[in-house]
Amino acid sequence: FVFLLNWVNLITVATERQADRLIKREIKKEKIRIIRSHINLAKFRPLEKEKLKQKYRLSNKKVILNYGAMREDKGTTDLFKSIPLVVKEKPSALYIFICRWKKIEEWYLQFIKDNKLEKNVKIITDDVAIEEYVNLADLAIFPYQTLTRTESNPSCVLECLACKTPVITTDLKELKEILIDNYDCIMVPPKESIQIAAATIALLKDPKKRKNFAEKGIRTAAKFDVAKITREFLDGYDDLLEE
Repeated sequence: FVFLLNWVNLITVATERQADRLIKREIKKEKIRIIRSHINLAKFRPLEKEKLKQKYRLSNKKVILNYGAMREDKGTTDLFKSIPLVVKEKPSALYIFICRWKKIEEWYLQFIKDNKLEKNVKIITDDVAIEEYVNLADLAIFPYQTLTRTESNPSCVLECLACKTPVITTDLKELKEILIDNYDCIMVPPKESIQIAAATIALLKDPKKRKNFAEKGIRTAAKFDVAKITREFLDGYDDLLEE
Protein backbone atom coordinates (compact mmCIF):
# COMPACT_ATOMS: atom_id res chain seq x y z
CA PHE A 1 0.00 0.00 0.00
CA VAL A 2 3.01 2.31 -0.28
CA PHE A 3 1.48 3.87 -3.43
CA LEU A 4 -1.23 5.41 -1.20
CA LEU A 5 1.40 7.74 0.26
CA ASN A 6 1.36 9.74 -2.96
CA TRP A 7 -2.18 10.80 -2.06
CA VAL A 8 -1.14 12.50 1.18
CA ASN A 9 0.35 15.97 1.47
CA LEU A 10 3.20 15.37 3.90
CA ILE A 11 5.21 12.31 4.93
CA THR A 12 7.62 12.50 7.85
CA VAL A 13 10.46 10.02 8.38
CA ALA A 14 13.28 9.94 10.91
CA THR A 15 16.25 9.24 8.62
CA GLU A 16 17.63 9.98 5.17
CA ARG A 17 17.79 6.24 4.57
CA GLN A 18 14.03 5.90 5.15
CA ALA A 19 13.43 8.80 2.77
CA ASP A 20 15.60 7.15 0.09
CA ARG A 21 13.67 3.90 0.44
CA LEU A 22 10.38 5.70 -0.17
CA ILE A 23 11.76 7.57 -3.17
CA LYS A 24 12.89 4.26 -4.66
CA ARG A 25 9.30 3.08 -4.24
CA GLU A 26 8.26 6.03 -6.42
CA ILE A 27 7.04 8.27 -3.62
CA LYS A 28 7.43 11.92 -4.63
CA LYS A 29 10.47 13.45 -2.96
CA GLU A 30 8.76 16.81 -2.33
CA LYS A 31 6.20 15.13 -0.04
CA ILE A 32 8.89 13.76 2.30
CA ARG A 33 10.36 15.64 5.23
CA ILE A 34 13.04 14.29 7.58
CA ILE A 35 12.17 15.00 11.22
CA ARG A 36 14.30 13.17 13.76
CA SER A 37 13.10 11.37 16.88
CA HIS A 38 13.06 13.40 20.09
CA ILE A 39 14.29 13.09 23.66
CA ASN A 40 13.33 14.95 26.82
CA LEU A 41 16.27 17.12 27.84
CA ALA A 42 14.43 18.25 30.97
CA LYS A 43 14.63 14.66 32.25
CA PHE A 44 17.89 13.54 30.68
CA ARG A 45 20.46 16.07 31.80
CA PRO A 46 23.84 15.79 33.54
CA LEU A 47 23.79 14.90 37.24
CA GLU A 48 26.66 14.37 39.66
CA LYS A 49 28.12 10.98 38.82
CA GLU A 50 30.02 10.33 42.05
CA LYS A 51 27.06 11.22 44.27
CA LEU A 52 24.88 8.79 42.33
CA LYS A 53 27.52 6.08 42.57
CA GLN A 54 27.59 6.59 46.33
CA LYS A 55 23.80 6.42 46.45
CA TYR A 56 23.79 3.04 44.69
CA ARG A 57 26.96 1.81 46.45
CA LEU A 58 28.96 1.61 43.24
CA SER A 59 31.80 3.98 44.06
CA ASN A 60 34.49 1.38 43.46
CA LYS A 61 33.06 0.17 40.15
CA LYS A 62 33.47 1.11 36.53
CA VAL A 63 29.86 0.96 35.37
CA ILE A 64 28.93 0.00 31.81
CA LEU A 65 25.23 0.45 31.00
CA ASN A 66 22.83 -1.03 28.48
CA TYR A 67 19.08 -0.57 28.66
CA GLY A 68 16.02 -1.44 26.62
CA ALA A 69 14.98 -4.80 25.23
CA MET A 70 17.54 -7.62 25.40
CA ARG A 71 17.40 -9.03 21.87
CA GLU A 72 19.74 -10.49 19.29
CA ASP A 73 19.12 -7.67 16.80
CA LYS A 74 19.99 -5.11 19.47
CA GLY A 75 23.37 -6.76 19.84
CA THR A 76 22.85 -7.92 23.42
CA THR A 77 24.51 -11.29 22.83
CA ASP A 78 27.43 -9.56 21.10
CA LEU A 79 27.82 -7.32 24.13
CA PHE A 80 27.67 -10.29 26.52
CA LYS A 81 30.40 -12.09 24.57
CA SER A 82 32.65 -9.05 25.01
CA ILE A 83 32.31 -9.00 28.81
CA PRO A 84 34.85 -11.73 29.74
CA LEU A 85 37.50 -9.95 27.65
CA VAL A 86 36.87 -6.66 29.44
CA VAL A 87 36.66 -8.17 32.93
CA LYS A 88 39.99 -9.91 32.41
CA GLU A 89 41.56 -6.50 31.85
CA LYS A 90 39.31 -4.52 34.19
CA PRO A 91 38.05 -6.69 37.11
CA SER A 92 36.18 -3.72 38.61
CA ALA A 93 33.91 -3.48 35.56
CA LEU A 94 30.21 -3.83 36.35
CA TYR A 95 27.76 -4.28 33.50
CA ILE A 96 24.23 -3.14 34.31
CA PHE A 97 21.45 -4.25 31.99
CA ILE A 98 18.07 -2.61 32.56
CA CYS A 99 15.51 -4.69 30.71
CA ARG A 100 11.85 -3.93 30.15
CA TRP A 101 11.00 -7.62 30.23
CA LYS A 102 10.58 -9.45 33.54
CA LYS A 103 11.62 -12.81 32.11
CA ILE A 104 15.25 -12.98 30.97
CA GLU A 105 16.25 -15.51 28.30
CA GLU A 106 18.07 -18.51 29.74
CA TRP A 107 21.07 -17.96 27.42
CA TYR A 108 22.08 -14.77 29.24
CA LEU A 109 21.78 -16.33 32.68
CA GLN A 110 23.74 -19.40 31.61
CA PHE A 111 26.46 -17.25 30.04
CA ILE A 112 26.90 -15.37 33.31
CA LYS A 113 27.17 -18.65 35.21
CA ASP A 114 29.51 -20.37 32.73
CA ASN A 115 31.90 -17.42 32.71
CA LYS A 116 31.70 -16.74 36.47
CA LEU A 117 30.45 -13.21 35.91
CA GLU A 118 28.01 -13.02 38.82
CA LYS A 119 29.97 -10.12 40.36
CA ASN A 120 30.35 -8.29 37.06
CA VAL A 121 26.87 -8.43 35.54
CA LYS A 122 23.64 -7.13 37.04
CA ILE A 123 20.30 -7.42 35.26
CA ILE A 124 17.53 -5.13 36.50
CA THR A 125 13.92 -5.80 35.50
CA ASP A 126 12.29 -3.48 38.06
CA ASP A 127 11.16 0.05 37.31
CA VAL A 128 14.02 2.41 38.16
CA ALA A 129 14.96 6.06 37.72
CA ILE A 130 16.65 5.41 34.41
CA GLU A 131 18.09 8.92 34.20
CA GLU A 132 20.06 8.26 37.40
CA TYR A 133 21.57 5.05 36.03
CA VAL A 134 22.43 6.81 32.77
CA ASN A 135 24.27 9.48 34.76
CA LEU A 136 26.16 7.15 37.10
CA ALA A 137 27.46 5.00 34.23
CA ASP A 138 31.04 5.52 33.10
CA LEU A 139 29.96 4.58 29.59
CA ALA A 140 27.03 3.01 27.74
CA ILE A 141 27.09 0.42 24.96
CA PHE A 142 24.40 -0.14 22.31
CA PRO A 143 25.84 -2.55 19.71
CA TYR A 144 22.85 -2.70 17.36
CA GLN A 145 22.96 -5.31 14.60
CA THR A 146 20.05 -3.57 12.87
CA LEU A 147 17.55 -0.82 13.64
CA THR A 148 14.66 -2.57 11.88
CA ARG A 149 12.71 -3.18 15.09
CA THR A 150 13.67 -0.01 16.92
CA GLU A 151 13.69 3.76 16.43
CA SER A 152 16.01 4.82 13.64
CA ASN A 153 17.34 7.53 15.96
CA PRO A 154 17.62 5.37 19.11
CA SER A 155 16.52 7.35 22.15
CA CYS A 156 18.82 5.36 24.46
CA VAL A 157 21.91 6.59 22.63
CA LEU A 158 20.72 10.19 22.59
CA GLU A 159 19.67 10.14 26.25
CA CYS A 160 23.13 8.97 27.27
CA LEU A 161 24.77 11.72 25.22
CA ALA A 162 22.45 14.25 26.85
CA CYS A 163 23.68 13.10 30.28
CA LYS A 164 27.33 13.37 29.18
CA THR A 165 27.77 9.60 29.32
CA PRO A 166 30.14 8.35 26.58
CA VAL A 167 28.61 5.90 24.10
CA ILE A 168 29.89 2.94 22.11
CA THR A 169 27.56 1.89 19.30
CA THR A 170 27.70 0.37 15.81
CA ASP A 171 28.42 2.02 12.49
CA LEU A 172 25.00 1.47 10.94
CA LYS A 173 24.06 3.90 8.16
CA GLU A 174 21.19 5.39 10.16
CA LEU A 175 23.43 6.08 13.14
CA LYS A 176 26.12 7.63 10.95
CA GLU A 177 23.52 10.21 9.87
CA ILE A 178 23.40 11.64 13.40
CA LEU A 179 26.69 10.62 15.05
CA ILE A 180 30.36 10.98 14.14
CA ASP A 181 32.78 8.20 15.00
CA ASN A 182 35.59 9.30 17.32
CA TYR A 183 33.95 12.70 17.73
CA ASP A 184 30.82 12.29 19.86
CA CYS A 185 30.93 8.48 20.22
CA ILE A 186 32.88 5.36 19.29
CA MET A 187 31.50 3.20 16.50
CA VAL A 188 32.37 -0.43 15.85
CA PRO A 189 31.09 -2.89 13.22
CA PRO A 190 27.98 -4.91 14.17
CA LYS A 191 28.46 -8.42 15.59
CA GLU A 192 32.10 -7.77 16.51
CA SER A 193 32.45 -8.65 20.19
CA ILE A 194 36.24 -8.36 20.16
CA GLN A 195 36.05 -4.81 18.84
CA ILE A 196 33.35 -3.94 21.38
CA ALA A 197 35.68 -5.18 24.12
CA ALA A 198 38.67 -3.28 22.74
CA ALA A 199 36.70 -0.03 22.56
CA THR A 200 35.37 -0.56 26.08
CA ILE A 201 38.81 -1.17 27.57
CA ALA A 202 40.25 1.83 25.74
CA LEU A 203 37.55 4.15 27.10
CA LEU A 204 37.75 2.80 30.64
CA LYS A 205 41.50 3.42 30.64
CA ASP A 206 41.25 6.98 29.32
CA PRO A 207 39.24 9.44 31.47
CA LYS A 208 40.37 12.33 29.26
CA LYS A 209 38.84 10.68 26.19
CA ARG A 210 35.62 9.95 28.09
CA LYS A 211 35.38 13.61 29.08
CA ASN A 212 36.02 14.70 25.50
CA PHE A 213 33.24 12.48 24.15
CA ALA A 214 30.93 13.71 26.92
CA GLU A 215 31.43 17.38 26.04
CA LYS A 216 30.81 16.81 22.35
CA GLY A 217 28.00 14.30 22.84
CA ILE A 218 25.85 16.69 24.83
CA ARG A 219 25.98 19.17 21.96
CA THR A 220 24.81 16.45 19.57
CA ALA A 221 21.94 15.51 21.91
CA ALA A 222 20.72 19.13 22.02
CA LYS A 223 19.60 18.80 18.39
CA PHE A 224 16.98 16.25 19.43
CA ASP A 225 15.21 18.13 22.22
CA VAL A 226 11.46 17.60 22.20
CA ALA A 227 10.82 21.35 21.90
CA LYS A 228 12.96 21.60 18.76
CA ILE A 229 11.49 18.50 17.12
CA THR A 230 7.94 19.63 17.97
CA ARG A 231 8.66 22.96 16.28
CA GLU A 232 9.73 21.09 13.13
CA PHE A 233 6.40 19.23 13.05
CA LEU A 234 4.49 22.47 13.58
CA ASP A 235 6.43 24.11 10.78
CA GLY A 236 5.36 21.25 8.53
CA TYR A 237 1.71 21.82 9.45
CA ASP A 238 2.10 25.56 8.87
CA ASP A 239 3.50 24.93 5.39
CA LEU A 240 0.51 22.71 4.56
CA LEU A 241 -1.94 25.37 5.75
CA GLU A 242 -0.22 28.03 3.66
CA GLU A 243 -0.58 25.80 0.61
